[in-house]
Formats: sequence, structure tokens, C-alpha cells
Amino acid sequence: GAPGGPGRMPRLTWNPGRGGGSGSGAPAESPLDDGAAAQPSLQDHLLLQAQLELRDGASRLIALALIDALDEAGYLAVETAELAQQLDRPLAEVEAVLARVQGFDPPGVFARDLAECLRLQLSEEGALAPAMAALLDNFELLAAGERRQLARICGVDEDGLEVLLTQLRRLDPKPGARFLSEPVEAVVPDLILRRDGSGAWQVELNEDALPQLLLDQGYRRQIAGNLRRREDKAYLAEQARNANWLLRALQQRAETVLKIGRAIAVRQLGFFESGIAGLRPLALRDLAEDTDLHESTVSRAMAGKYMETPGGLFPLAYFLNRALPAVGGGESFAAERVRQRLRALIAEEAPARPLSDEALAARLREEGVAVARRTVAKYRDAMGLPAAAGRRRRRRAAAKAPS
Repeated sequence: GAPGGPGRMPRLTWNPGRGGGSGSGAPAESPLDDGAAAQPSLQDHLLLQAQLELRDGASRLIALALIDALDEAGYLAVETAELAQQLDRPLAEVEAVLARVQGFDPPGVFARDLAECLRLQLSEEGALAPAMAALLDNFELLAAGERRQLARICGVDEDGLEVLLTQLRRLDPKPGARFLSEPVEAVVPDLILRRDGSGAWQVELNEDALPQLLLDQGYRRQIAGNLRRREDKAYLAEQARNANWLLRALQQRAETVLKIGRAIAVRQLGFFESGIAGLRPLALRDLAEDTDLHESTVSRAMAGKYMETPGGLFPLAYFLNRALPAVGGGESFAAERVRQRLRALIAEEAPARPLSDEALAARLREEGVAVARRTVAKYRDAMGLPAAAGRRRRRRAAAKAPS
């Protein structure tokens, strides 16, 4: 129907498994395409990790409940026994999932008290010495001012206790607080990716995320019938044109987002089929070529937009990934895939022999990724992971603490 006619905006669908397209030409840029990417909340940050790390539905359901039970500082605000009862799941299963999500970023999240929060951060660093573990086991003595008794339990003198407390002071007692710069709002997906009855992938706009606007033509005609002055009629006609322009612009923006979504679905089909191992390199220029849009239009249209998939909810920008070349000139690797592998290599290293950036680069090259040491260092820094020397110093300092 006409843009100003009654009714809801029609659903636009495209099926990459069957080919074809929307049939529309390349829409021109619209001022309504402007937007800014939203800062992820703590919940968004954790949900993305859960989607990547937890593969079975029961674990994801428990993880979602745990995430919902966090307070603003990142602490678990309910008892696991209560949560197990609400979910009708065994307590051991809830505790097992809790142990897994306590390894998520930021370190210390999902703790049930301050001592556990600090313990999780030290464990992440490999710096939980026996004396420190004893201090955290008896943390209530510190609050009570019983420093001498606490020192005896830890097996250190008062100077040694001060060394342990100095290590604790550099930790973050509220790991979730860094995500509180803006109010947390529920994310409504703009696109939905699902399989149809034949198993083919289908992309569609989420009608709940579309502005439901229409121009009341009956009311406009009623007003027009009562106007006599030429300037009044001209004013009404101008407002009607503005309203129709707004409706056309909204429709155009929806079609632009859909075109980008279908291009992502084709380019990243391996990710939707097999997870992070199937993530491919993707640049703005690739999407611009696929959609016949300018790169700046694609960038603005993607800002703050989300796609709901069987694997979870993802910002569209997540699927943009720099290409890292493969050894021998094979198919390149997506940067996010390499970052996740780098994190895993550091987590698996021997605590007493942390891997240097050059050693990490060598490991990745053995797996087919042609990556330089400086690239490894850049990715490691971006993920907040210290260099080998830094990890070694922290562990030596912990080992030198009197015990």
C-alpha cells in the first residue's frame, strides 16, 4: 500500500537457503540512519560469553538465571539452593554452571561475597598463594580488627600480613561497576534469524522493533474540509508531505537493515552452523558491495542494531572481523576467532612457565594462523591479559609472601 496508508509495516523476509532477494533498489541515504552504538551492559557482556562458552540448553538456562540474579556490583544476590528450586534443577548442576561462569570476564563476577570476589581474581592471575588463601578463608577477622590473630592463622608476621593486604588493595571489589556508565535497557532485536520448516535459514525484520506509525487520512480529510484560507490549506498539505516523508524514511531504514542482515547471514553462515570456529573475516566494504550501499550508510545502519539467532543475541557489529592470513596462503581467519584461541592458550599455559608473545604467535602459526608477535601483544592487551613477564612477576611476588 501507499506509505501513508493504514496498517502495519509489511514484514520483509529473505531466505538465504533458497536464494532471491527483496527486489528493491539501493535506497538512498536517510538522515534517520544516524545512530550510535550502545555501550554493552554487564548482562550483555556476560550473555555473549555464555552463548559462546555454554553449548547445551540446560546450562544456558541456568546461566541466564544466574546473570539475572546479579546486583550492580556483579555479585550473586540469591542463594544457589533457592535458584535450583526455582529452576527445578539439581543443586549440583547449578553449582557446576556457577563455577564455569565465575571464569567469565570481568574477573570476580558471580562472587557471593567480597572474599570470594577477591579469590576469583587472584585465581585468574595464578596468584593465590597458601597464605593468601588462609587470609580469605578468615576474612571476617580483618573486618573485626583481629590482625594479630589473622597473621598467626596465615603463618606470617605483621609485615607479611601487610604485604598480603597490599596485594588485595589492587584488586577490584566491584567488578560489575565499570558497566554502570549508562542505565541498563532491555535489548530488542531488530532482525531475527531462524530456520524454516525445510531447514533453510530465514532472515526477517522483528515487527516489535519497528515504529508503528501511520497517517490518519480520514482525520486529514476532515480538517481539509473545514479550511477556507489558502495559507491554511498550504500548511496542512506541507505537514502531510512531511508525515509521508517520515513514513517512507522509516520503511527505507527497515529495508536497509534487512539487506545488511541477509548479507551477514550469507557471509557468516559457518558461524550460525558451527559457532566461533566458523566465524569468517568480514569488512564494511564487503557488506557495502553485497548490498549496493555506501560504507558509511552500512556503518550507520548497523550502529546499535541486534540480530536474534538460535545461538543467542548479537550486535550486528560483532560479525565484522578483520582478516588474519593463513600460513601457506589458505583461507584467512577472523580476528575474533583468533582472539578467543589466544585467550584459551593463555588459560592453558603452565602457571610457572607463562608463554611469551612470540611463543603464543608460534603456537598460532602451528595452527595455521600467520600472525606476528606485535599482533598477539595488541590482542592480549585489548583483552586485559598481562604479558608473560607481568604474569611471572605477580606469581613470584605471591610465592615470596611469607607462608
